[in-house]
Amino acid sequence: MPSISQLHTWTTVDYQNHPGQGKGICFNGNGSSIFIAISRATLLQLAKATGAVITSNHTTIQCTEALWDAINSQFWTTPAGGGGVFTVARWNGAAAVINLPHTGQSSWGQIVVNGHYWTGNYFDGTMTELDAATGAVIIAALNVPGANPTDPTGTIAFDAVNQNLWLTNIPNKLTRISEPFGAVTGTFFPAGVGSWGGFCIANGFLWGTDNTNNTLVKMDLNANVVQTIALPVTAPRYICFDGLWFWIWDDTGTVSAYNSIGSFQAQISITVADANQEIANDPVEGPGLVWATYGNNPYFVTQLQLIGGVLPGGGIVQGTHAGFWNAGHFGGGTK
Repeated sequence: MPSISQLHTWTTVDYQNHPGQGKGICFNGNGSSIFIAISRATLLQLAKATGAVITSNHTTIQCTEALWDAINSQFWTTPAGGGGVFTVARWNGAAAVINLPHTGQSSWGQIVVNGHYWTGNYFDGTMTELDAATGAVIIAALNVPGANPTDPTGTIAFDAVNQNLWLTNIPNKLTRISEPFGAVTGTFFPAGVGSWGGFCIANGFLWGTDNTNNTLVKMDLNANVVQTIALPVTAPRYICFDGLWFWIWDDTGTVSAYNSIGSFQAQISITVADANQEIANDPVEGPGLVWATYGNNPYFVTQLQLIGGVLPGGGIVQGTHAGFWNAGHFGGGTK
């Protein structure tokens, strides 16, 4: 039987070297270090090989998400919860953090595509687009039909073929935005979905976890349901795709792996209920290796490896982790 092994585990700390709650996680361009957004107003860079702190920096916002912008070699974060916060931040790991107070209330969800940085404004029902290199505002407030764009898990995914952004809205709606034109081009309510957990784009399809019905929903690029797959978990939430496997973290603290057609492979319980934060695949090691942040004290980031996964055609994969690049993120697509 396939299994998931928990390999390295390191404590996450804030800028004062106090234990801090790891939220968002991503990798730098060559995959040698891990960037983590700490809820105690900290951006943290760890050496992936040793877990040593390379550098950390204090921000004016309580951080929640992590995103690496490979073109501009910088790290983006959004603020943690609550109204009245109108700032996102970017940092290159060396210079001071640059705060960009140009967004709506409580930015939630972020993605960089085509040189543009997009974030959803939770309390305003809008999306903001910035120039990723300069921070200049391109679209201050694009209205998104319905409340709380990108809720519940801050998901923005990118369909590179059709140049569309996709985002979830609570409880069961999807919104499509034309990235080049900065316009909403459709809202969808896929059949049978109770409430979205996580969301991503993989192999030419939209994939979303249904947090109510404990399913994985496969849709075409017009949001028509193609298949609904029952999952052996409770309240599935975050999802990422590493090019070969889907990884899903549920509300009970269990991480599960599935092959590219959604067949269950293995799972591991690494935390307590509702302690999950984010999960991201390793950009250098490739399929079968992910990293996850843990939400409750003690705070840590941990590496997980799938051993003996079964391919859709029935073959077995062991240790094929080298030379693969996929800038996936817990929330999906090419984030």
